[in-house]
Amino acid sequence: MLLVVEKITKTFPKYPRPILRDISFSIAENQTVGIIGFSGAGKSTFAKVLLGIIPVDQGEIYFQGERLDRHKKKSLSKWRQNMQLVFQDAASSFNPRMTIGDILAEPLYICGLQDKQGRIHKVLKQVGLPLSILDQSPSILSGGEKQRLNLARALIVEPKLILLDEPTASLDEATACMFFSLLS
Repeated sequence: MLLVVEKITKTFPKYPRPILRDISFSIAENQTVGIIGFSGAGKSTFAKVLLGIIPVDQGEIYFQGERLDRHKKKSLSKWRQNMQLVFQDAASSFNPRMTIGDILAEPLYICGLQDKQGRIHKVLKQVGLPLSILDQSPSILSGGEKQRLNLARALIVEPKLILLDEPTASLDEATACMFFSLLS
């Protein structure tokens, strides 16, 4: 199994009951899983828990048979490279002081990956964005272009698992089709 989640529970102090309660499932390689629910059901929280952005109260997460531990640097590094998130709100996920080139280079630096220039050029081509934007601020992009940059940032480290948090919310139909063809 690629990912195994066992009895994950997450509460927040200001809510009287758990946001996530006793969630268990597994995902095999090349499997697609959809989690649906109403607004506020905890889907985004769950994605952030899987990525280690938010700590769990209880439960365990295993990736490729290895328990992921937020406190061990080696585990966290593997976690960051092999699981990536395409955020629901692309615009707020970018540091406005960074150029698009810096935004794409940052995950490569964090994961210790080489050939930054080659990877950046390849991923921009994949998502249909021109190389001429690399020295620009993400604020120059349209909503759909920001979401494509969001996808490029996730794809650039060639993760084994991509979590998509409402990835097509700001895309037109043609771009959404291109988006899903990249993931298959």
